[in-house]
Amino acid sequence: MFELRLCLALGKTLQELRDNITADELRLWHAYELTQGLPTSRLEAAVALSGAAMCQTWGAKVKPYDLIPKYKEVKPLSYKQGAALFAAYANTHNQRCKPKTT
Repeated sequence: MFELRLCLALGKTLQELRDNITADELRLWHAYELTQGLPTSRLEAAVALSGAAMCQTWGAKVKPYDLIPKYKEVKPLSYKQGAALFAAYANTHNQRCKPKTT
């Protein structure tokens, strides 16, 4: 799911992202998302804040949090599961990025 959120934030397709990003850059983006949030999550918060303000002027008891979309919660992975998935992803990504020799 992180890759898809990054695609939305960067305005790229999933294939474009995978073709043009290194594993190091992907890790940096993920760390950035964890600490700062990607622009799409900030946009959701800004829209919720303005929407709640508008509703409150009409007397509704609405909080911005009530207007932020709630997505299905993903069950956290154990460290071993996460490491195995990341290793598999990195291996696949690196295989695609290898220069072709003839």
